Formats: sequence, C-alpha cells, structure tokens
Amino acid sequence: MLISAFAVVFCSFLLQICNSLIIKGEFSSLSTFVFITKFCLQRNGRLIFKLSYPRSLCKSDSNVYIAGCPKLVFYNDEPEQWNAVYKSDKTCPEKLSRQRLEPAQIYNLDPEINNKETHSLYAYNNTHRHCSWSEDQIVCEGTIFFGSVRERFWYFTLVNCETVSGLKLTAYYFEFLNGNGFDKHISANELSIFEMNLVGLSIFFIFSVIAIFYTVKLSSMDQLHVTFKLLMLALLLRLVSYVVILTFYLNYLSGFQYIYLKYFGIIVESISDFFLIILILLLSSGYSITRGRLSLRSTIKFSLFSFVYIISLFFTYIHYLYFFDPGTVLYFYDSVPGYIHLVLYFIACCLFCYAIFFTTKNYPEKLLFYSVFFIICFTWILLKPILALLANFLMEDWYREKVMFGTSMVISIITYSFMLILTFPSKFNECFPYHVPVNQISDIMKCDNDNFPHQEEAPERFGDDRDFYAFCVTEKTFKDLQDS
Repeated sequence: MLISAFAVVFCSFLLQICNSLIIKGEFSSLSTFVFITKFCLQRNGRLIFKLSYPRSLCKSDSNVYIAGCPKLVFYNDEPEQWNAVYKSDKTCPEKLSRQRLEPAQIYNLDPEINNKETHSLYAYNNTHRHCSWSEDQIVCEGTIFFGSVRERFWYFTLVNCETVSGLKLTAYYFEFLNGNGFDKHISANELSIFEMNLVGLSIFFIFSVIAIFYTVKLSSMDQLHVTFKLLMLALLLRLVSYVVILTFYLNYLSGFQYIYLKYFGIIVESISDFFLIILILLLSSGYSITRGRLSLRSTIKFSLFSFVYIISLFFTYIHYLYFFDPGTVLYFYDSVPGYIHLVLYFIACCLFCYAIFFTTKNYPEKLLFYSVFFIICFTWILLKPILALLANFLMEDWYREKVMFGTSMVISIITYSFMLILTFPSKFNECFPYHVPVNQISDIMKCDNDNFPHQEEAPERFGDDRDFYAFCVTEKTFKDLQDS
C-alpha cells in the first residue's frame, strides 16, 4: 500500500528530529523554583537520577557553606500539592511548606547531609542516593521508589529558596520506570495503549484488505462511486495512523519518546475522521445513491463546514504544540479552537439528521439502508464530542488518555464494520445503497435532473447491463434536431 509505505518513510524522518524519554540535558535559570519534568508512575514506579551542578552554588571560596544547596523536590497530583503551587503567587518557602509536602519529597542535594532512609505515604528514599563533589562540581545520583494507592502524576522541580545567583544544572539524567516488564518505560497513563494499538492495527488491516476486494468487485460492476472511494481513503488513513502510533510506542518501549511522531499519528487520524464526516454528509444527502450531484445550497453548506472544520482543527494543533504548558496535563481539545472543533460535530450531526430525513422521505425504498446508516453514524458523530467533554471535565488525568484511546478505537471499529457490511457488493445484501452504474450518471445529468430514478424503476444491480435511459432528449438536443 502506497500510503503505508509513505508513512514508514515519514516516520523514519521524524526519528531523526525528536527527543528521548530518558530525560537528560542542562539548564540555567535566575529563578528559585524551576519545573523540570513530569511523569505518571505506578505503585511500584521508580526514578533513577543523576544531577550535577556548580560547586559555587553550594559554598563560597572560603569553604563556608552559603545559605543552602539546591533541592530536588517532587509534588504529586493532589489538589493541595502541585496545583496549589504551580504558577501561584506563593513564596518559595510556602511552596516547600511541611504542611504541603512530606519530608521524603524534598531531596537536599548537599553532600554534607546524612543520606539516611526516610519514609512517607507516597514515596521513600532508598539508600542508593549519594552526593559527592569534585574540584568544581557536585554530583548527586540515586534511585527514588514511589508508592501510592493508584497511578499518580509526579512533578519534579529544582528549588533553592535562599539563592541569589539562581539555579543551574550542568547535566541531569532522569530515567522513569514502571515495574520491570517490557513496558516499564511507558508512563502509567499510557499503559495498555500499545496493546490496544496492535489490536486496532490488525483489525483495520483486515478492513483494508476487505475494502480492496470490494473496490475490485464494485469496479467490475461499474458501481465504484466517489463515496466508496472516500470510505476507502478514510479507512487507509486510519490504518496509517495506527502504523505511525505503533512506531511511536515501539520506540517508547525502549525508553525513547519521539513525541512529534505521536503528533503526526494524531493528525493523520484527524484527517481520516474529516473524510469520514464528509462521506457521511454526502451519503445522507443521497449523493451517488439517489442523486448525481448536490444542490447549490448543499454544496455551499458542506464547503463552509469543511473550511471551518479544517481551520479549527489547525488552530487546535497549533495551540497544543506551541502553547501547551508542560507543567500541566492538558487534554487535546482543552482550548478555544478545540471547543469550536467539537461544536462542529454537533453541527454535522444536525446537518446529517436533516439530510437523512428528506432523503428517506423522497426515496422510501432506501429506508432499510438509511435506518442502519443513521444509527451507526449518528452514534459515531455524537459520541466524539461527548467523550471529549467528559474527558475534559470528569476524567482524571492519570487514566484519561488510555480510556479515550480505547473507546475511540472501539467506536471506530464498529462504525467501519457496519459501513463495510452496508456496502458489501452482493445480491443478498438488501442494504446495498447503489443502484445506478457510474457510467450512466453523466447521461442522467444531461436530462437536467439531479435525482436518480427510483430503485424499482432501475434494472437489476447485479448482472444486468441495461441502461436506465435508451435515449434522453434535452432542450439543447431538441433544438439541434429541429435545426437539422
């Protein structure tokens, strides 16, 4: 498949420009409180770290210690901890208040302090921690074990409330681990997504093979309409999105998180959804089923809807990529463009219901097809914004991503399954929507009639090559005959 091959090549390109999950680097800041990173850990999660910073930040030239060395402080996702201090007007000492934090959540990076083991409700400091100094550097390394009643986001900061020269790490290394399994490097809020993605990829690969068979069969029957080609395109793009996401998680398993690869997969999935929505709106209006072309009014409505949909989706991605605050756990649609994008799903649902009502009213023989089509597509269109709103306001951060991925995958599988069942090219399929051969649509349009003849007036769809019209005289043709 050409599209899948392109996805693999593009993924290889993205691998060269992305960063590592095993977080490492350096930074310098004039602040007394600096956010470093966050991670969602299980009850048996742990952090292996190594930090180094200039010795001048911890003592003076006379070997007399200044106010204090930097501290590695980690907050959990409880309301009274991280949310209460991040981007707040609290002073640095207030952020380190013992009423807010337990002793084991503050690691003093001072080599002179006794590194004794401490315990708390959430975490304890193993005796692996060790700090030492060289001529101009202080190096601290160790392992932090975490324990809690559930998966929990932890936010790691570097703090020195009494410094006058700011904070600086000449090098830092963080390796987060959830257990000892094959998925130990994956954040707890994303556990099981790899397995779900494998299931989705397998199912959509089977769907793609079935769709290719349908394409060959419909082409031989001269029933390969534009709408089925749109279904094929949406299906293949969904398959490509699973290929890209799988590539992301295969690298994630080894400790490397190429985040832009994940973003690319989400974009491809969104494009697939866009084509599926357009397909649903076209079919609900009867395009290629009961009419050969849309009315001017419908064309304007669908064009305007497509334009606003693409613009809102574009700005949602821009907001997510460039204005996303790494110190928070933000859901994809949690922005003004995101909410506009979700409103468009409700608008699409209204357009869909309106179009189906008049199509079935004018073509009652298509009621069986449109009844099944309405139930499946109405559910798919409406569940997307409802689930997104539930995720924004009701779901907890630590399980939201995997729940949304799983439910979205199941809904998509059900939707595409029924779409393939409805378009199954067989005389035994009473719901088969097409009854006009593709090569006769242009002849019908010459009669200045956008609508197709009713199905009972049509020849048998399978195995009968008769034309709908042996001869159609248009006004232009009639004048030509008179002139001759």
